[in-house]
Amino acid sequence: MAEITITETDQRRFAARILDVREDFEVAEGMIPSALHIPMGQLQARLAELDPRRTPHHLNPPRGPTKSRPKGRLQTMATIDITEQTFAQTLEESDIVFVDFWAAWCGPCRMFALTYGAAAERHPDITFAKVDTEAEQALAAAANITSIPTLMALKDKTLVFSQPGALNATGLEEVIQAVKNLDMDKLRA
Repeated sequence: MAEITITETDQRRFAARILDVREDFEVAEGMIPSALHIPMGQLQARLAELDPRRTPHHLNPPRGPTKSRPKGRLQTMATIDITEQTFAQTLEESDIVFVDFWAAWCGPCRMFALTYGAAAERHPDITFAKVDTEAEQALAAAANITSIPTLMALKDKTLVFSQPGALNATGLEEVIQAVKNLDMDKLRA
């Protein structure tokens, strides 16, 4: 593989800067030479420090008035974080619960989080929970989590789906519809 070298003179001449936005664990094998290393979680703030006029538009928070929900509609967070202490209560309060087991250092987990959050907003009748496997190691161990992300679905307090790996939006929607349509009486018979 060819290595590209950009000198300081080149950087000034082209007014460009190489940004290495991999997480720290991804950089362990070697930094990009002469790059400015910024952990992904700090990217937005650091870009503003570098040149506030040039922060990419998709990283800027929306400005102006926000849409409000219709009156009378319950406002809830799209996903909830659950712990070992709140897991049982969450199952008691909801007919269908999807649980995403994840970790902050997991790239596929971060990608799936966007798909999962969007699905949660489309299905307010379902509880979409998240378990941080680093903070909730006992809960992850009790659920036999060996790979992340892992998605579990429970209906009427019964585990009906468990699969490691990040699903795309279509795959997740198929699982959601299958769980919604699942006849628990037939399953128990």
